[in-house]
Amino acid sequence: LSDLENALLQKDEEIAKLNQDITNKQAEIDELQNAFEALAQDSSKELQDNIDKNRDLLDQLAKSRSDLSTKEGELASKISSINEIESLLAQQRQAIANLKNSIDDALRGFEGRGITVYEKNGQIYVSMENKLLFTSGKWDVRDEAKTALNQLANVLKKQSDLNIVIEGHTDSVPYNTKQGEVMDNWDLSVMRATAVTKILEGYNVRPTQMSAAGRSKFIPIGDNSSESGKAKNRRVEIIITPNLEKINKILNQI
Repeated sequence: LSDLENALLQKDEEIAKLNQDITNKQAEIDELQNAFEALAQDSSKELQDNIDKNRDLLDQLAKSRSDLSTKEGELASKISSINEIESLLAQQRQAIANLKNSIDDALRGFEGRGITVYEKNGQIYVSMENKLLFTSGKWDVRDEAKTALNQLANVLKKQSDLNIVIEGHTDSVPYNTKQGEVMDNWDLSVMRATAVTKILEGYNVRPTQMSAAGRSKFIPIGDNSSESGKAKNRRVEIIITPNLEKINKILNQI
């Protein structure tokens, strides 16, 4: 009995030790479980953060693609506008060349009589010397000049898409005749330009296409110290410019 009691006591001690071991192991399991749950929570948060970052990157990429598509559309539109402008310019260059040929043909009978026709910067200049147009110090247009202006008007009145500026020029000799309101070279150049403009209007060139300007002595083309230079400076220039409204409208839209 004593041996059995000792054996039972020993077994109780072993059971107690096993129970303690079980308790310790359960504590370790609980700790591992907590650690796992914490790890799982942290991993989920990190995963969500990565998902959010990726979503942001996708949004940025989509926006970049949209912006690129918009810019490509804008670029295509600008290229189309530029091509249209180039086409219009080519048409206008050809139209100016054709118009100059027509004016040359119309004024061919006045070669060597004080009329020069030339093209400059996309404009046509018809320069008429005063020896053809006026007597000295006057602004009444001579009959011979009216014939030339009539020939020119027959070409211009067929062109509705032109701007026409008539400029009067004098030499450097002061105007001293003093007729009415005409007191100096400024007034004389204006009166001569206006006189030519009225003649063209009388030959059915549209007045809405024309404007008259006096430039006095300040844009010489010859040397005012010589008689031949002064003769060149005394002139009326009819400057013919294509209407650039269509081109300007396209440029403003680019």
